[in-house]
Amino acid sequence: MISILTFIISSLGLIFSIAFDCSIGQYVSGTFAGVSLVTMPLSTVVSTMSHNVGKAVGIMAGVGVALTLGFFAAVIVGAGQWRPPKMTNEAAVWTATSDKDSLSNQIVSGSLPKNSWWTDGDIYYQVVQTGNTMRLEGVSLHEGGFATALKLDGDAMRIVLPSDGYTSFAEEGCLVERRKLNAADASLPDMEVLVAYKAGSNREIVGVLQRFEDKPLTFALKSIHRLLEGTYQDPEGNTWTFQADGKVKTSDKAPAKAYETEMVWHTPTNIVRLPDGRRVGLEMSSSQLHLLETTYNKDEEWWEVAEPKKEIAVLQRTSAEDWYRHMIVTRAVGPFLKGSVTDIYSRYANACLTLGEPVALLNMEIMHLWTLESEE
Repeated sequence: MISILTFIISSLGLIFSIAFDCSIGQYVSGTFAGVSLVTMPLSTVVSTMSHNVGKAVGIMAGVGVALTLGFFAAVIVGAGQWRPPKMTNEAAVWTATSDKDSLSNQIVSGSLPKNSWWTDGDIYYQVVQTGNTMRLEGVSLHEGGFATALKLDGDAMRIVLPSDGYTSFAEEGCLVERRKLNAADASLPDMEVLVAYKAGSNREIVGVLQRFEDKPLTFALKSIHRLLEGTYQDPEGNTWTFQADGKVKTSDKAPAKAYETEMVWHTPTNIVRLPDGRRVGLEMSSSQLHLLETTYNKDEEWWEVAEPKKEIAVLQRTSAEDWYRHMIVTRAVGPFLKGSVTDIYSRYANACLTLGEPVALLNMEIMHLWTLESEE
């Protein structure tokens, strides 16, 4: 009888092993295999016992012992066979990679310097209170009323609620690390950033603030100059050169002169006033700069791109598009980028992934956050 039981359990174990290639199947297979391993040797022992003590008692004792030991063996063997299903968390994988490649071993500990400026590209925060608990008050280029607070936690910090009970950067409890990044260009200074990680996560980045030295508007305008920097050729064969200092040459012989960025509610738009007085809208892709017609809105008293859009000229980029190597992305450059947020992120990601540089990788994190926001 024990032999029959062993045969049945062994067969079931084999069937489950072949039929299932999943975690549950492996567990069941391991369970039956464990029972089989224990009942096979016990069947011989019990058979011998049954002749000496009594057939009925021997069989009952053998079955009881076999099933009891088989159960415990099944748990042990089955647990060894079981594997949790594979979970793919793309965000966690990416943030772990970026942290390893660009953010490790560069933590700066201690309180933030008083009056220092930090930005996520949209809100500009200034440290107004320092010490164990720091208060940061923020403004956009158009309005104020933003705030967050940080409390020292070892070499890092934690987001805590300011006195008004609301944080506009990350969420309460998020771990924040102050890190130093090496600029991609040796001629540029290193960057300091505050990287916020979701509380209780595997270092999932939920916010980044970059330190800057200029006033908010100056910083935003410099990001636009950096975006446009490069050489282009117009349909007539003239070479245009946009410089990082906010100047442009519209031909090889023309002197470099400053161009002005039009403002709406104290915020830069993608309309610039060229040295010759023309106001043009600018939209750029990886290889072209599109010059668009503009019109003056008398009711609102500002310049805007004419609708429907009409191109004045298309300039072909003749230099590499490398602005992502030198700066943290600010939302001020958004209107200049041609395409949807998702399209821009894809184009930007392809360029950054080939670089493996701290600033480029961190920019990609920020673009990723913006992409998620645009899809909400």
